[in-house]
Amino acid sequence: MSEGLENTFSGRKNIYLSIINSLFAQRVDKDTPNAVPRLLSKGVNAGSEVYELLFNKVTGKITNIKERESKFGNTFQITIEATIKDEERILILDLPVSSSHCTSFLMRFPNIDLSEKVSLLSYSFEDENKKQRSGISVFQNNEKILPYFTAEEKNGLPELEKKVFKGKTVYDDTLRIEYFRKMILSKFSQNEAPKFSQNEAPKESQNEENSEKVPF
Repeated sequence: MSEGLENTFSGRKNIYLSIINSLFAQRVDKDTPNAVPRLLSKGVNAGSEVYELLFNKVTGKITNIKERESKFGNTFQITIEATIKDEERILILDLPVSSSHCTSFLMRFPNIDLSEKVSLLSYSFEDENKKQRSGISVFQNNEKILPYFTAEEKNGLPELEKKVFKGKTVYDDTLRIEYFRKMILSKFSQNEAPKFSQNEAPKESQNEENSEKVPF
């Protein structure tokens, strides 16, 4: 089993990934071996068919996180150096900043040893209250990395701001995202962000997962 992606892969040295239906997905051409078709359900291209390679797990060393601005909403791009079929690859995992997958990863980020490889596994399940829960589990040296920020030990993480919008209660994560942004900047210099050529630039975010917030 190859390190990095638990499946075959396609593309240049830089492999761009998003999370679709709780699997890591790489957008590819229709004729790519093992590509799976999917109909887009959102955006200007809704109804169009795309093709993706799907992976259960990503393994490698996290070398950078940077924020990417998009008309569809900002994302945090996690750069992971991985070895796939004896070749060095750079994986770029694109996560919407307010998504539950991004939040669950950043909750664990301070407990990750950046000098060691990590394995990321996406999950989704229905809890006892019939609410869908999704996120990313992180493993390092065969041990599961626990959250640094919890309901009991917030460690400085701002609360979600409860607001009423059009008669409905919503939770504003603006302060929390700013906290995460500063946390990332304290670990990585944005000047060290990988440079992409024009033909390697990532496609717009493909993530259509629920952007559920952490309830504390």
